[in-house]
Amino acid sequence: MREPFGIRYFEIGNENNQGGDDGTASQQYWMSNVNGGALEGYADGCTATFNKQYAVIRGNWNVAKSYSTGEKNQEFACRYALIPRTDEKGKARDAVVKGSVKVYVGDELWSPVDNIKSARLGDKVYQLDMTTGFFTFGDGEHGVIPEKGKQIKVDYYSSGADSLGPTQQAVIQAVAQDNLDNQKDGTGEFKFFSTPKPERKPQGGLPQTGDASTLMVAGGVAVGVATTIAGARARKRRV
Repeated sequence: MREPFGIRYFEIGNENNQGGDDGTASQQYWMSNVNGGALEGYADGCTATFNKQYAVIRGNWNVAKSYSTGEKNQEFACRYALIPRTDEKGKARDAVVKGSVKVYVGDELWSPVDNIKSARLGDKVYQLDMTTGFFTFGDGEHGVIPEKGKQIKVDYYSSGADSLGPTQQAVIQAVAQDNLDNQKDGTGEFKFFSTPKPERKPQGGLPQTGDASTLMVAGGVAVGVATTIAGARARKRRV
């Protein structure tokens, strides 16, 4: 995936027209929090902004897990922090935008520290790992333990678009536009994934709407699933 365009990380999306409540019905995920909406996030990646989003834990993004258990050294995370990754020189890159993170216990804003072990008794603080988007609370001796039952929420920005060079951006824009052009209806007006899809009948089942993988941009990095792009170009040739 690295040559010839230098694309090192990607995310595959499907049915990105499915909006609704994030974490339940929505399949737009981080994209709906990009300025301009899910279409802008789909095409350009850009920066997603989150305000008092419930925090998650490793391996479980259910809202029920966003509440303090009252245990020592609890760890939570920004849900849509970028995956741990490195730059071309092997240096770890930030998973969230520096200075954008604010952590709330209930609705009370707590403060960041560089090292939770240096925190004092009674300090309402947390330690953030910028390379992963995870943050850790104290043990009662070094930093306060969040009260059991209090929900942990977080503000943050998530962006990877700054990691792309001009060539990568040009390639992503060209492929995205090729895919988007084929989502226009008969009037030429773009409607996000609104093009009707043919019905298909699986063996032993009821008719289903045809499905297709799609090109998407995740934090400024794109991938085009071969069947989607090939199909789009085939449609152009037939026209």
